[in-house]
Amino acid sequence: MSDATAFTDYKAKKALADRGKSTEKAVQTYFERKLECLGVAFDWERVPDARAAGGRFKPVTGDFRAFYGGRSANLEVKEVKTSVDRLPKKNYSRDKIARCYRRSLTGVITAVLLHYTQADKWVVVPIKHFYDHDVPSWDTSSFPSFGSVQAALDFALTKLYDA
Repeated sequence: MSDATAFTDYKAKKALADRGKSTEKAVQTYFERKLECLGVAFDWERVPDARAAGGRFKPVTGDFRAFYGGRSANLEVKEVKTSVDRLPKKNYSRDKIARCYRRSLTGVITAVLLHYTQADKWVVVPIKHFYDHDVPSWDTSSFPSFGSVQAALDFALTKLYDA
């Protein structure tokens, strides 16, 4: 393998691993601030990403977990480069959807947070929408959209914070 080919392969792998990192960082910042506000009654974790780790981890359910007042939430976060209200099927595999849906059946609050980067819009979609509709891309225009990650997550996690 030439140096040029190795560098190109490295850049492609790095781009794949970095995809969605700014969106995930915004969610992480939200949870860090929530921890400061709610104190010891609140906890959260970023779940290790098997894809970004090159398959070294077992596939897991969701990207983030939050815990408050005896309740828990599971959050899948997706970054979408277009401004159109659609999530391509290739961006959300059936096995990931099934894992998240199964978790929701146990009573865990489960939502999918989409960040449309071109429109800088955040959309909250219930996991059931993806599970019930096997289509080439999912229309998300009928779901609540927000101008900030804070507003979107406050909405998505209302059941977590409210008794």
